[in-house]
Amino acid sequence: MKDINFNLEISYSQIGIFLVNLDDPFNEWNENHIAQGFSWRKESVCFGTLSNEGQCRIVVGIRDKLTYNQQATRVIVVPFVVEENGIEVASITEGIEILIPKGNYEIVFSARAAKNNEDTDSYEIFFVKKSNPSARIIIADEE
Repeated sequence: MKDINFNLEISYSQIGIFLVNLDDPFNEWNENHIAQGFSWRKESVCFGTLSNEGQCRIVVGIRDKLTYNQQATRVIVVPFVVEENGIEVASITEGIEILIPKGNYEIVFSARAAKNNEDTDSYEIFFVKKSNPSARIIIADEE
């Protein structure tokens, strides 16, 4: 699969990744979720964004091994099972469906802050096939 690049309007400080056609796809957040930067359940994960709102740049792809942007300020890995219909990457207001092959994955979410007023925050979301995926924080920022 070739990487998919698109812009997304951030709302409510989160980007959701969930199974297509999932009822109630966005997760509830508590203080622990806010502190760790994500809210996860089997068919849905929501990652906290660097900004509360505004446009951002998203790249979604499949990788053979754990890969992330070396300029990232936040990198989080979570387990995820993709079913037949693929996934959707979305904010509360908009989203895009992406066909990821069925299987067990680790989602590697990396966030890079805008470098100047002309730039936007960017997020890379890579799916790495894993038989025993696990959650971990690789790079934690102040948030």
